[in-house]
Amino acid sequence: MGLFGHFGALCAFAAMVCLILASISVPVTNVFFYLEANTGNGGTLKLGNWGACAYQGGVKSCTAQKLGYHIDQLVDQLAGGNNNGIGNALGSDVKNGLTYALVIAPITAGLAALAVLFGAGSNLIGHILGSIVAFFAWIVSVVLLGIVLGLFIPARSNLRDAGFNANLGNSVWLVLAACALLLIATLTICCGSLKSRRDKRRSGYAADQAQMSEKRGPFWRRNRSTV
Repeated sequence: MGLFGHFGALCAFAAMVCLILASISVPVTNVFFYLEANTGNGGTLKLGNWGACAYQGGVKSCTAQKLGYHIDQLVDQLAGGNNNGIGNALGSDVKNGLTYALVIAPITAGLAALAVLFGAGSNLIGHILGSIVAFFAWIVSVVLLGIVLGLFIPARSNLRDAGFNANLGNSVWLVLAACALLLIATLTICCGSLKSRRDKRRSGYAADQAQMSEKRGPFWRRNRSTV
C-alpha cells in the first residue's frame, strides 16, 4: 500500500477513536463531556452527547440516555427548585433540542471506520474509495465541529456572564482532533492512490517494452534479416 496509504489509514483510525470517545460522553461515562459548569451551590453540571449529569454531594443525577435532551428539569432538581439562573443562562440552543444534531458524532465515527477499511487495502480501487470516504467523513466532521462549537461556546459565554464557572470539556477537543486527522487522512490516502496509479502505469509500460523487445529478438538477428 505504501507509506502514504498506511499513514492515512492510521490517521483515519485515530479520528475514529476520538469520535467514539466523544460519542460515549456523559451520561454514558463521566470522563468525556462537552461542557462543565459549577452551579453555584456546590454542584457540577456536565453536558454530553446523549444527555446531562449533575453531581452534588457525591450524588449523581442524569437525564435518560437518548438522542436530544433538555436540561431544565435536571437543573431544577439539582438546585432544589432554585436554579440560581443557570437554566436561563444556558440559552435556548441547548434547551430547545439542538442536541439532537450530536448524533452526527457516531455517524462520523462509522465513516472514519469505512475509510480505514478501504484505505488499508492494497489495490488502487481501495485507495480511491478510501480517499472518497475519508473526504466525506471530513466534511461531516466539520459540520459536527460547527454544531458543537455553536452549541457550547455560546452556552459557556452565557454561563460566565451570569457569574458561573463554566469550561468546555474534552469532547470538544476530541471532535476538533478528529476533524484535523480526517483531513490529513484524506490527503495522504489520496496521495497513496495517485502513487499506486503511477506505479501501475510504470509497471505496465515496462512490461510492454519487455514484450516488444522479446518479439523483435536480439539486434544481431534483426540485422541479418535485413541483409
